[in-house]
Amino acid sequence: MTLNWLVPCDGTPAALHAVRYLIGHLAAGERRPTIHLLNVQAHGHSPDDGARSRDGRERGLAQCGSAAALLAAAGLPHELHVLAGDPVSRILEASKRFRNAHVVMGTRRRRLFGAHGFGSVADRVVLEIRQPLTIVK
Repeated sequence: MTLNWLVPCDGTPAALHAVRYLIGHLAAGERRPTIHLLNVQAHGHSPDDGARSRDGRERGLAQCGSAAALLAAAGLPHELHVLAGDPVSRILEASKRFRNAHVVMGTRRRRLFGAHGFGSVADRVVLEIRQPLTIVK
């Protein structure tokens, strides 16, 4: 069975940890996954904004470069998507658009829903997502 996977990537160690987790998980079974790396430029601009949009896309590609390299080294094909907007909204939209993709996210925190409220992207995705989700810490 082919499953769609969505991995938000922002260049952080937590995001790379999620990619490594997915590689290990796929090595144990699934044969032909469809992997989507998603970078969201939170303060990005629409494609109509010309140079600003190109800068955001280049930033997104650079932030996902290490994740893409890990997947390539593992022989796993992937697609890279750079979007602008609210990260939570874009992750939720992408998980639906990619045929109910299973989302794999890394987090820096030891536990979700920290003492200071529900502010992180991972916290908000956990609360709102309807598709399968794996949080890797």
